Amino acid sequence: MTSDETRVYGEDPQPQKRYSPAKGLSDTKDVVQGNLDPALISASYAEPCSLTMHRSMRRFTRLASAFSKKVENVAHALAIHFMAYNFVKPHGTLTKVAGATPTTPAMAAGAATRPWKLGEVIDLLGSD
Repeated sequence: MTSDETRVYGEDPQPQKRYSPAKGLSDTKDVVQGNLDPALISASYAEPCSLTMHRSMRRFTRLASAFSKKVENVAHALAIHFMAYNFVKPHGTLTKVAGATPTTPAMAAGAATRPWKLGEVIDLLGSD
């Protein structure tokens, strides 16, 4: 089930500041797929994931000089980031719940039995 949130932007009555975004004028929420309750549709579920991605990868920060010339390179960077985030990096809250055993999201979901090494993730790239 997915939804789409559309925002309309316009001029801000305040004087313009450097790098300031346009002011949001209205929001509309539309169900794209599934049978969702419109009252429960929210972008706040995706924001923590977006924030982690922006903080972890230089190419997604504002005003960055790091960028990809090809969309394939962006796709590869995203794949490596999310594999490392879910399979390699133990998360503090999951580790605490597991009684101080380093635990990754993949382990908590039952997709892995131990934290992977970054080399194991890189080795997957050569298996195409």
